[in-house]
Amino acid sequence: MRIALPSVLIGLMVIVAGIYLQSKRMEHKNRAIRIPGIVVDLDYIDSSEGFSIAPIIQFRSPQGKLIYFKSAVAMFPSGYSPGDNVMVLFDPISRKSMIDSPFVVYAPIILCSLLGGFFVLFGLAPYLLATLIIKKKIKIEKILEKQSNKVNPADVTRAPRGAAADYYVRSITKDRRL
Repeated sequence: MRIALPSVLIGLMVIVAGIYLQSKRMEHKNRAIRIPGIVVDLDYIDSSEGFSIAPIIQFRSPQGKLIYFKSAVAMFPSGYSPGDNVMVLFDPISRKSMIDSPFVVYAPIILCSLLGGFFVLFGLAPYLLATLIIKKKIKIEKILEKQSNKVNPADVTRAPRGAAADYYVRSITKDRRL
């Protein structure tokens, strides 16, 4: 249970970071000019996390200047090959560029939501399971109260899979199904 709160907090921070990054990406997309570009090369990245490929894009700015940039999103296998035509989002104010593709534009929010959601669920799972178990025990206690014989809730055990009932009450004299 000690791991629950930090896990939930980490998950929420990752989700908030994803929302922040996505807002910056959308700000860039709304300010940017769509310009045709071409994949001129692939950058092979070998790191401790694995192998990935980032496309290197070339395009001409509205002023006619030839600009090269490496995509911030690298993956294996690469979705691009040299010579592929792509649309580039070029921000003339910040001079930043990115490929105009749904995956590239929405990658931060998708990845951060998945990762953050995993941490939140991992942190909340013990509480959710405990709540379900408590509700089931309360239901059993209500059933036992209705019966004429008083049974100790500690004597209630889970039935094996495929049994006729979900729970059995263990008593000295006999087993009764609930």
